[in-house]
Amino acid sequence: PEGLGWFVRHVPITGTLATAAQVVVAFSALCAIAGIRARVCLGVLAVGGFYLFALAQLTGHVWHDNHLLWFCALLAVSPCDHVLAVDANRPLTVEGREYAAPLWGVRLLLGVMYFFPGYHKLRELGLDWALGDNLSYQLYWKWYEHGYVPSIRLDQHPILLAAGGLAVLAFELSFIALVCWRRIRPL
Repeated sequence: PEGLGWFVRHVPITGTLATAAQVVVAFSALCAIAGIRARVCLGVLAVGGFYLFALAQLTGHVWHDNHLLWFCALLAVSPCDHVLAVDANRPLTVEGREYAAPLWGVRLLLGVMYFFPGYHKLRELGLDWALGDNLSYQLYWKWYEHGYVPSIRLDQHPILLAAGGLAVLAFELSFIALVCWRRIRPL
């Protein structure tokens, strides 16, 4: 994929390294979940995960999983290990401003992850993305890809399909506002 040429040219790619990276990623993820040196493990997880995810991108299918690395990196530099960790140094009832910035970071990353797909849908097709034949074609493609046609077919209910498409656009484009402002966050 675009942007990974440097990876192929400069990073060694072997089955042994991929297996070692899987072991390191699994171990660091388990340690982070358990709260054992969580920040260090999340940093290792982000680096090892980058290697594995980059390899997966080279298979021909583009995987949209980069947000998992973003969150690992964000947690690695946040005070995520202060509470609910084996080596935690603060009580469960602690409150502190140092936790606000990472939470805002997560909200903004989620907002960006939702906003840009909605923006590109509108930029490329406009409202035809939701109101035209596009969604029917996407359903046909997924059904073909998985070899399965559901018993309830939304392509036979164009008003529901269009309403769903408009709801997707509205959700993606407004998600950053929904998560960043406390009053509308419950929506």
